Amino acid sequence: MNLLSLFGQTSNDMYAVDMSNIASDGVILGITIFFISIAVIAYAIISYLLSRIFKKAGIPGWKAWVPVYSTWVTLELGGQAGWLSLLLITPSVANLLSSTPGADNVTIALFVVSVIIWLVATVYLYIAMYKIGQHFGKEDYFVLWAIFLPIVWYAWLAFDQSTWKKSPITAKFDHSQNKNDDSHSAPPTM
Repeated sequence: MNLLSLFGQTSNDMYAVDMSNIASDGVILGITIFFISIAVIAYAIISYLLSRIFKKAGIPGWKAWVPVYSTWVTLELGGQAGWLSLLLITPSVANLLSSTPGADNVTIALFVVSVIIWLVATVYLYIAMYKIGQHFGKEDYFVLWAIFLPIVWYAWLAFDQSTWKKSPITAKFDHSQNKNDDSHSAPPTM
C-alpha cells in the first residue's frame, strides 16, 4: 500500500455519514416536538378553563392566559399571597443555573432547596384552590380533584352552575362596583 492510497482511504472515511446518528436525531426531534405540542395544548385548555373560573369570580378572563400571573391571581383569589407563584418556578431557575459549570455539591444543594421551595408553594396553591372551591359552594373534599386530577377540578368549576360567594378577602376582586359611588359613604358633617 503506497502513501497516496493511504490518504485516499482516510479522506473517504472522513466524508462518510453515519445514518444511525441522523435517524436517532430525527427521533429525538420528533419526540421533542410531540411533547411541546402536548404542553401547548394542555396550557391552552387549562387557560381557557381558568378564564371561565375567573369570569365567574368577577376577574377579567385574560388574566388566565398570562403564565405566571394566572397563578398569582389564583393564589390571591384563594386568599394566599400572590408572590408565592414566583416560588413555583424555582426548580426551572435552579436547572438553568446548574447547567453552568461549577461545583457539583452546590448544584445538588441548589436543586434540593428549590424542590423544597416548590413543594411549599404548591401546598399554598392547593390551599388557595380549596378556598376557591369553598367560595363556589363546594364541599371540603372537592380539593381532592385539584390535587389528584386538576383538569377535572378546572372543568368542573368552569362549567357547573355554581356562583361565586363574596367574602372580605375577595372583595378587592369585585370590579362591578363603581369606584365613584358615594351612596354608602357617611353623610357630610357641618
